[in-house]
Amino acid sequence: FWIAQLRVDASVQFAAYAQLHQEMRTPDVWRNAQSCIALLRLADWDVRGNEAGHDETQKLGSQEDFDRGLTTTDKRAVMASNPDACSDAFDESRFFQHLQLFEESIAVASQRSEQLVVLVCPSRPLPGSGKQRALAFSKAIARLQALARSLPRLSVLSPSEILAWYPVPQPFDPVSERLGHLPYTPPMWCALAAAALRPLVARVAAPLKLLVLDCDYTLWEHAVGEAGPRGVVCEARHLELQERAL
Repeated sequence: FWIAQLRVDASVQFAAYAQLHQEMRTPDVWRNAQSCIALLRLADWDVRGNEAGHDETQKLGSQEDFDRGLTTTDKRAVMASNPDACSDAFDESRFFQHLQLFEESIAVASQRSEQLVVLVCPSRPLPGSGKQRALAFSKAIARLQALARSLPRLSVLSPSEILAWYPVPQPFDPVSERLGHLPYTPPMWCALAAAALRPLVARVAAPLKLLVLDCDYTLWEHAVGEAGPRGVVCEARHLELQERAL
């Protein structure tokens, strides 16, 4: 949709499902790619936090669960019906291991990509998850944003930035998440697509060479010819437009 709106001659190629680290380290992914977008949901690094049971944490660290005869998916099913039934705490150490691995993948990708945009997608709060999980997510976002300041080709968008641009009233869809690991409602998917393209517009869209603005009732309220220069009023919406134009 946005490619058509911006009249960009481009095509989109999707990476393999649940292979973010591997794709970012694969040279073929970056061949002939002008820009790449990585969608990251921090809840996928929480062994208890993804009800769909498709995250990489399950594949990397479920041996102890099998030894006890209880799989990660079984635990999530119990938690979905009774959050107090499982006493496992948020595994902060495991979470930051995934973060470090992702940072290493970014370092590899930054050597090959012309531009990499990382969208940190919103994570649905879990009942009884406590402050530890939220604090770990905030620290992870801060680390990724700090990394972006040191890598000119990297852009990192946080959930708060995305939701500030596009305040979707109901972003999460628990049913589709459990059935197909699709955690968001259609309006939220549209918001993520728009947010992903914002850092890429300057690179993929034709540059603007001329900006035409009306003055009366656009840059200010009232008409200069009728009210005079001292009779016009600049309200907040006019000042915002003026700042954007400058």
